Amino acid sequence: MDIYIDRLKKRAKILGNHYQKYITIVDKYIDALMGRLENAGMIERVHLWATAHDYREEMSTIAGVSDAREQRLDDLGCYFAYQFLQLNLGALDALMYEVTTKGSKQDVYKQFMLRVGHDFRRLTAAYMEQLLKQFLATNELKSFVVLGVGTRSDQDDIDIGVVDRGEEDREELNKAIGRMSMEMFKKAISLHLHLSEHVGKASLYLASIEEYDELLQKEIHDFVIITEMLGAARILGSRKLFSDFRRQVTFRYYHNPRDSKNTKFHEGYLRGIVGETRSLMFRELYNDRINPKLDGLRMIKSGLYAAKTIFNLRQVNAWAILEELQHHDKRRGYFYRELEASLTFLEIFRYLFQLLTAQEEDIFVNDQITYDNLSLMAEAMGYTQYGTGGAVDFLLTDYFKYIRNAKETVRNVLPYIVDHLSSITVFGRMARHKKVTEDGKKRVGNWAVQFLQESKFFRGTRFWDDIADVFERKNGYVLKRLVNDLYAMNPERRRLILNGFIEWGWNSFIATFSLILLLYKFKDEIADPHLYEEYNKLFLERARATPEVAQRLSIVFKSMPELLYEYLQTLSTEQQKSFYEWLSAKPWDDEIEPDRHRLRLLTRLHYGTSTYFKRIMSRVLGDHPEYLSYLDDSRRLALIGRGILAGVERAQNNRQKLVLIHHYHSFEFFRVCLNTLTGLPAPVTADDFTVFSDTYIRLLFEISKEFVDETLDKELQTKDLLGVFVTGGHGQMLAFDDDYDLIILLNSDDHEILQYSTAIMRKMHREIVKCGIMPHYRFSDHTVSFVCTFSQLKKILAAPSRDKFIDMSQLLATRMIVGSSVLQNTFDSEIIHPFIFARQKQYIVQMINELKSRERDFKKDEDDHLDIKDTPGGVRDIELLLFIFKSLFKIRENSNYVVLQKLQTLLPAMKADFKKLFESYQLLRLVRNLNRIIVSADDTINIDYLHDLADNLEIEPHPHKSRSLVLFNDLKKTIRQSRGILKKAINKIEKEYLRELPEQE
Repeated sequence: MDIYIDRLKKRAKILGNHYQKYITIVDKYIDALMGRLENAGMIERVHLWATAHDYREEMSTIAGVSDAREQRLDDLGCYFAYQFLQLNLGALDALMYEVTTKGSKQDVYKQFMLRVGHDFRRLTAAYMEQLLKQFLATNELKSFVVLGVGTRSDQDDIDIGVVDRGEEDREELNKAIGRMSMEMFKKAISLHLHLSEHVGKASLYLASIEEYDELLQKEIHDFVIITEMLGAARILGSRKLFSDFRRQVTFRYYHNPRDSKNTKFHEGYLRGIVGETRSLMFRELYNDRINPKLDGLRMIKSGLYAAKTIFNLRQVNAWAILEELQHHDKRRGYFYRELEASLTFLEIFRYLFQLLTAQEEDIFVNDQITYDNLSLMAEAMGYTQYGTGGAVDFLLTDYFKYIRNAKETVRNVLPYIVDHLSSITVFGRMARHKKVTEDGKKRVGNWAVQFLQESKFFRGTRFWDDIADVFERKNGYVLKRLVNDLYAMNPERRRLILNGFIEWGWNSFIATFSLILLLYKFKDEIADPHLYEEYNKLFLERARATPEVAQRLSIVFKSMPELLYEYLQTLSTEQQKSFYEWLSAKPWDDEIEPDRHRLRLLTRLHYGTSTYFKRIMSRVLGDHPEYLSYLDDSRRLALIGRGILAGVERAQNNRQKLVLIHHYHSFEFFRVCLNTLTGLPAPVTADDFTVFSDTYIRLLFEISKEFVDETLDKELQTKDLLGVFVTGGHGQMLAFDDDYDLIILLNSDDHEILQYSTAIMRKMHREIVKCGIMPHYRFSDHTVSFVCTFSQLKKILAAPSRDKFIDMSQLLATRMIVGSSVLQNTFDSEIIHPFIFARQKQYIVQMINELKSRERDFKKDEDDHLDIKDTPGGVRDIELLLFIFKSLFKIRENSNYVVLQKLQTLLPAMKADFKKLFESYQLLRLVRNLNRIIVSADDTINIDYLHDLADNLEIEPHPHKSRSLVLFNDLKKTIRQSRGILKKAINKIEKEYLRELPEQE
């Protein structure tokens, strides 16, 4: 006998440490049990060293060999422990054999789980039956039924419910169940009487059918309880009572078109279970752990039970339900087969982990000990090392594959369940009853009141998306009826009902936001156009900045970001700020924290940015709400931008290309704005802005050219003759200019090529305007055309003019976007050198005079305003100075930041000055950029609106000044410093350089 026990102990070492409990029990009681069986001559009737064929019969034999109850309890506990170990070890051996010898692992896994579940249920049922017989005065088990309400193969605990007939002797039964539960806790597996915790008297472990009916008749209650009832299977006790329980309690939750009075129970259950399923579907995986139950199993089973009630299926085993669904719902057979694959893998994964490692749901895969234990699982499931990949690596790869598969499949199946819900909802039937006329004057009932009365039954459920569809049907007909009824009430009654709707939607923020958006959408067509504002105000008063509210809002944003994006647009600035404050509380779930951060950012973008920026944001996010998930991920946004650009080049026709190129421009503009708000230096922003703007112009030119070629049905070769140049801020590689300053040059006087080039630019012009940008064509006032030929440009530059320096500055700032190096060289040699560099003295004198006249004519800024562009010493003066030096030293560099750095080398005596000027220019450009994004597209800085800019720039607070005032004073100081450097530089030019320059080369 000892050798068998030693062998069992040795084999059991592969199991998790929690199985030592059963080894201990066997060690403690096996000798006494063997002795009593031998004395009674029953040793051959009980299988101790092998798996039993009939647990019930053998336990009955064991219970009969002792007259003392405590001995019987010890013997039964010992027998259970031994058989439980044998069951699991034998199943594990069979699995490892079958994955080696049989073809389909999925089939092996499924049959393994079915077999383990079946054998485990037989063993535990026989044990519970014998225990109850020990604790009851009579051996009759007809007055109650014990139901299994969890997964049969779960061995961490056993979920049961006990139903009785509510008779007088239930106190004795209740005590027996309590003692059975305690005995199983000590020697076997804990019982979890979840149903009894919610139904009947708190002091009882059981409840009668009448008590179930009394609880469930009034409202839907916890859908988890209903799911357990729907999955109930008889373990032991009265078959008749079990049948009555199903007929009188659970059948009400199945769809039965012939039994309309019970439809609300079916609807209520679906509202609860669909809400749960969707929440689990949207749930993100943790970075450091996996959890088969939460990652996939609970979601799959919730979806299955929803379908089970829709198709009126009585099966309780998940695989059996899936098999029946494939028979009853053939159109979605593929989805059910996919769910079965995920269910099977995740069930065996969870079972084996709890068998071989620990009875925990969270599996920390980064822990080395856990990883080593997973290798045992991988081996048991037939995984092996392949190449450099270990067995555990392949196991985990498949885990995530089946999780993704489950989520995607549930996402595809849910809409069908929601369609069914929409077709049977009691609210849909209410909407079809014409109890109220369209104008709301003759009424025999109030639809708003009726809605709230009916909704009380569904209190606590979270899925109401279909109701939004009901409200919106027939151009909002139902919503308009509801508003008519509300409008007819006196203010006090109306507010009371509106608060009722707030309470209705409190369990589902999605429902609340959807209703507010519908009221906003139809505001001009309903009786009270301001109702959405009133309802919104009540909702905002109800919410508080708590972790729960922050958690729930973040979850909604994670799963339906476009809903919250649209909702935020209905709020006033002050309400948006309140909403932002709600999100200051940290959610209790760290995994949702990134979503809270993104939602706060989105809210801040709504109330803390200019109309200039919001116009772009609306264009991008309104058409592509999927980008909301990456608002704070600059790397992902950059990848999206590159992906859009790649799509332009892959597009099959020019119309598709135009749609994508405009989207590319808007998206990149939006992305660069977001990056600017993160505090990027102005030169970096300028580079990013220049890259996408140049790309947009280049590709738009090519697309426009292809359009013209298609129209003409031929292609003209411009060769090295046509060039698109940018000037102004874009030419100087600066960000956020309001328009495009373009110079279109053609090095030919050929009439046909000129007409062809003009047609291209005409098409290009129309498309640029669609982006909300106004292009300006320099020299077009002379040529009356988009295009200027070289010969025309030379005549313009050769003609005398007092303002010639303006044209020369525009040319000095040019960058070629479209054209060849031959054209660029021709432009430099025939335009820049002869008309600017060769006349540099004349140009410099005019520019210095312009600087001096600007300072002389400028009206002093008011105390609370500062024009950072046109104030003497501001942005424009710095840029005018750079034009002077570019001409003086014949610098062909476009970036003002690079020119400022070059000047530190070219003028070593003023190196420190130009370093300061670089820093000043960088700050002024940054503040200008931020002002356009945060306040308005204006160069005037108003101290009253500097608070957000100061926040963004992280200005240190001052004990006696606001941060706005600190920033304002810093800007004035910077401009004064720049002004001094400008004067010093001009003085140096006049004294040291200007006299040496020839009048004209």
